[in-house]
Amino acid sequence: KTRELLQSPSVHKGCSGARKPEDNMSDLRAQVAANQKGIALIGELVQEYSLDVVQAYMLHIQDNAEVAVRDLLKKVAAEVSAEPEASSAPERKRKRGAK
Repeated sequence: KTRELLQSPSVHKGCSGARKPEDNMSDLRAQVAANQKGIALIGELVQEYSLDVVQAYMLHIQDNAEVAVRDLLKKVAAEVSAEPEASSAPERKRKRGAK
C-alpha cells in the first residue's frame, strides 16, 4: 500500500512518482525508529524527573529557540537592508572581473 502511495503522483499529468521507492521506505523506517527512540528517552526523563519538570524544560528550550531565531532574522534583515541596491549588483561583478 505504501509503495502505491509513493507512486500515485505519477497518475497526474506533469507529476512523477517516487524515483526510488525503496529509498523512501528506508527513510521512513529510519524516521519511525528515531521517533520511537525519542519517545522512549522522553519516557525515561518523565519517570526520573516528572512530567511537569520535563514539560517546563521543553518550554524553556522552545522559548530560547524562538528568541534565537528572532534575533537571527533581525540580524539578517539588518544586513540585507544595509546592502547596496540590487541595481548596483552588476557593477560589483564588473569591478571584480576587471582586475
